[in-house]
Order: sequence, then C-alpha cells, then structure tokens
Amino acid sequence: MVKNPVMFTVEIGTLVMLFVCIWILAGEQSQGSFTYNLIIFLVLLLTLLFANFAEAVAEARERHKLSHSVKQEKKLLRSYFNREESK
Repeated sequence: MVKNPVMFTVEIGTLVMLFVCIWILAGEQSQGSFTYNLIIFLVLLLTLLFANFAEAVAEARERHKLSHSVKQEKKLLRSYFNREESK
C-alpha cells in the first residue's frame, strides 16, 4: 500500500486510531469517547479492506484481459502461418 499515498495515509490513520482505542481502554480520558474512536477505527479499517479487495479484483481482471488477448494473438498467428504453408 505504500505505492499509493492516499491509502498509505489511511493505513497510518488506522494504526493511530487503534492505539488511541487501546489507550482509552487503558484508562486515558482526554481522548474522547471510546465508542466514537472505535467507529472511526472501524470505518478506516473497512476502507483499507475494500481498497485491497478492489485492487485485487482489478488486477485479476487485467490479467484475464491480457491472457485473453495473448490467446487471440496466438490464434491469429497460427492461422496466418497455416495459410502461408498451404500456398
């Protein structure tokens, strides 16, 4: 995720909110309510999970398109060379 600066920032924010939630559970009272911080942490975590899933789907789709394109090119070249051999 370091290659995408926005998602890297979300990752850092998620870690910070995790530490804040743990700090609140340890007894700190100056960081707001636990519920609010937990909701922010969960939203950031879901954002990271969805982004990873979306990136994986996009890569798989791209790989599929590339393999399909390569198969079509092989088929085209075979038909071209088969035509040349029959002349």
